[in-house]
Amino acid sequence: MWVASDDGRRLLVWTGASTWKVKRIRRDPRVFVAKSNYRGRERGPRLEGRARVVDDVDVKKLIREKYGWQLRLLERFGGGGASVAVEVQGSPVSDTTSGV
Repeated sequence: MWVASDDGRRLLVWTGASTWKVKRIRRDPRVFVAKSNYRGRERGPRLEGRARVVDDVDVKKLIREKYGWQLRLLERFGGGGASVAVEVQGSPVSDTTSGV
């Protein structure tokens, strides 16, 4: 999963189109995100948000600008599958847990 932002308020995630996270987001947009290391170990508090698959943003361009050689290496040695962009925005906890 590769993460960037185009406006500082939302996260844009570039990930495989057939991953379980994408299937789950299509079914239920509620997500938790946290800063983590490259192995996925959390390095900060979890924040609640809502996610959706988007196609109106060139997330790969943003990812290429942020990660540079790391993305080029992936593309060269095996990152050729279908991918999607996922937008994640903050959501108040009470909106998703109150049952209203």
